[in-house]
Amino acid sequence: MAGPTKIKKAATSADGLPESVTLASPYGYDPEIEGQSIKMWAAGQVVTDPAEIKDLVERQAPLED
Repeated sequence: MAGPTKIKKAATSADGLPESVTLASPYGYDPEIEGQSIKMWAAGQVVTDPAEIKDLVERQAPLED
């Protein structure tokens, strides 16, 4: 009989978001705020900026597990 399944949990910040995320594929979007440029990330890019992580999670960007 197999033992209990171990779940690897990423470190999270106080607001419940991960401290870093990795893009599974290229991703970008055009912000709706005037004066801001298009935001883009490369596949495999590690993002550590909390504001960017929040944007990516809210927009359901393709993130690695």
